[in-house]
Amino acid sequence: LGIRIVTDNGELLYANRAILDFFGYDSIDEMRAIPTRERYTPESYAEFQTRREKRKRDEFVPSEYKISIVRKDGEIRHLSVSRKRTTWNGTNQFQTIYQDITERSRADAALLQAYSEMNAIFSASGDSIIIINNDYTIRRLNEDAAHLFGVSVTGVLGKKCYDVLGT
Repeated sequence: LGIRIVTDNGELLYANRAILDFFGYDSIDEMRAIPTRERYTPESYAEFQTRREKRKRDEFVPSEYKISIVRKDGEIRHLSVSRKRTTWNGTNQFQTIYQDITERSRADAALLQAYSEMNAIFSASGDSIIIINNDYTIRRLNEDAAHLFGVSVTGVLGKKCYDVLGT
C-alpha cells in the first residue's frame, strides 16, 4: 500500500516507497517537484480540484474514492484511495492510503467487453439459446427460444426448465 502524509493545504510531508513506485519516482523530492496536475489524468485532476474546493468550504467529501494517475513514464494507473485525519509530529495532518487497482480495473473492463460481445451474439444469433443452471433453473434465454416455446423471456427466468418448457 502506498502511504502519504499531507497538510490541510496539500503539502507533501511523507511518502513511502510504495507510493513513489506507483508514480515511478525515485524520491519524495522528485514527487514534490512534479505539479499535481501532471500526476493525474485530466478527469482525476478535475475531481481532485472539486474535492479540494469542497474541503475548503467545509462540505462533505467521501474519505474513499478512486483516482487515475500518470506515472513518470506516462503509463496510466488506477488507485483506490482512503484519506483520514491523523496526527503527524504532534500536528493534525491527513494520511492517505493508496492501493493500486489497475489490474482489477483492466480485468473488469475486459469482463464487461466480453459480456457485451456475448450479449450481442446471444441476441442476434438466429438460433434458440437457453442457458440453464445445474439445478435446471432457467438463467437466460433469447427471443428465438422464447418464441419457439411460446413463453416470455422475463416470465420464465428463475423457473425450472421442465416446469416451463415441458422437457
